[in-house]
Amino acid sequence: MRKRLKHISELPDWFKLEKYTNAIKLTTQEWYIQLAIRKCYLESPNLDDFRDSILSVRKNPLVSIRDNLYLLSWVLSAAKVHISPFFPSATSLGVSPLTVRECYEMKNEINPKRKKSKPTAFLKKLDAQEEINYDDEEANKFFDYEFWLDSPLFQSSYPNSISEGVVSVNLNYTDEILVQHFQRWLSKVRLARQQEFKSKNYDQYDYNDWVQYGVLPYLDLKGWEMENNIQIPNRVMADAIYPRGEGGEETVRKTTKPLAESLLSQKLLAHLVGQITLEIPEQKPR
Repeated sequence: MRKRLKHISELPDWFKLEKYTNAIKLTTQEWYIQLAIRKCYLESPNLDDFRDSILSVRKNPLVSIRDNLYLLSWVLSAAKVHISPFFPSATSLGVSPLTVRECYEMKNEINPKRKKSKPTAFLKKLDAQEEINYDDEEANKFFDYEFWLDSPLFQSSYPNSISEGVVSVNLNYTDEILVQHFQRWLSKVRLARQQEFKSKNYDQYDYNDWVQYGVLPYLDLKGWEMENNIQIPNRVMADAIYPRGEGGEETVRKTTKPLAESLLSQKLLAHLVGQITLEIPEQKPR
C-alpha cells in the first residue's frame, strides 16, 4: 500500500518553493527546456541511469543545460526533431526545404501493405523514361500503378510518418496564391487528422499562468511521488506549490493537474520548438 502524506512537513528537504521564484522570467526557450526535462524524467523507464541529473534538477529546478550533457540529451530526446536547444536548425521549421535525410527516411515509411504488388516492370519503364503504350494489352494494368504513384505519399505510408507533412510547392505561383493554397491544404489535413491546435503562440500571459498554478513544482513533486511509491493528496500538494492563501486542492485537481499534463504532451513541445525558431533571428543562406 502506498504511503499517503498528511502534511507538507513530510515532503523532501530539497523541495523549497522559493527555488521557483524566478520562473516568472523564463523565456519560451527556457520553458521548453524545463518541460522537456520533466517529460523525460517522468517517462523514463529506469531512473537509476539518470540519478545525477535528477539530483541536479532538484538542487536547482530552473535548469540550465549548458554544462550538463545528460540534461541536454533529455531535451533532445523529448523534442524528437533535429534541433539544438540553442540554435534550432532548418529542419525545426514548420516550412522548410526537404532534406536528403528526410528523403532517405521516407523511403522506409511506405507501408508494404499499402504498396501496389509487383509494379516492377512499370517502374523500370519510368526509371528509363520509356514511353508506355496503353494500347498494349500488358500495359492496361499500369493504369492502377499510375494512379497509385500520383496519390499523396502519406496515404501509402505508416501512420504519423514524416511524409504526412510533405508538400510540393510550385514557385512559379505568386506568394498570395501559394499562401492561399497552403491554408486550404492545411485545413484539409487538420480536418482529416481531427487535429485542433492553439490559434496563437504562447506568450508571457501564458507563462505567468504556468507559474501561478505551480506547474514546475507540481511536476517535480509528482516525480518524487512516483519514484518513492507514495501519494501526495491534493490538499498537501496545494499547500506545497501555492503561496499561502492562493489556491487549494480543487485548484490542483481542476487546473494544475490537467495543465501540467497537457504541457508535457508531444504536441505542445513541438509547438514550443516551432515558436523558438521564429524568435531566433533568421540566418542568411550561405
